[in-house]
Amino acid sequence: MTQNPPNLRETNPPLSDSEARLSNLETRVSALEVSSRVDRDQHQQQHEQMLERFERAVGKALEGFKDEIKGIKEEVKEIKEVRKELKAVKKEVRDGFESLSDKVDREGRDAKKEAAKMSRNLEERIGRRLVDIKEKIDRVACRCNGAPTNGSPIAGPHESVEEEEDLYGDTEEAPVDGERSEGGAEGGG
Repeated sequence: MTQNPPNLRETNPPLSDSEARLSNLETRVSALEVSSRVDRDQHQQQHEQMLERFERAVGKALEGFKDEIKGIKEEVKEIKEVRKELKAVKKEVRDGFESLSDKVDREGRDAKKEAAKMSRNLEERIGRRLVDIKEKIDRVACRCNGAPTNGSPIAGPHESVEEEEDLYGDTEEAPVDGERSEGGAEGGG
């Protein structure tokens, strides 16, 4: 007659202390897992919020840069147009001087005085145009350097026309007053 193996639970009483400790550890591990998952979700959410704020800030900065670049392009376009106009003024001055020289040769002393007066008017006119151009260039330079346009150094009317003309090409030098024109014409004659 065969005998059944003895029941282990009957031979070994339950380890209540060990089971309690194990159950306690399992509870703590489960709580840690939940806490870790919550912390991870919070960190991820915070990271996503920071990323969104950063992207918005970068987007605003890029929009600002686009506006600055657009403004500078408009200034450069305006300067190009003014320089084109300046070339036309220079041509007019050159043609005017040639016409005045011919007139002086033909009509004598009275024509010399009139020619000197007209040359002064032409000098003042081109001088004003050069000052306007320098102001626009200074504004663009300040914007490119990130400096405020208000209070930027701007050329005054006291600066000589010859200094500005060196920037844009040589022009014929005009007589400043009637006496110098007369002397130059007489010396040349």
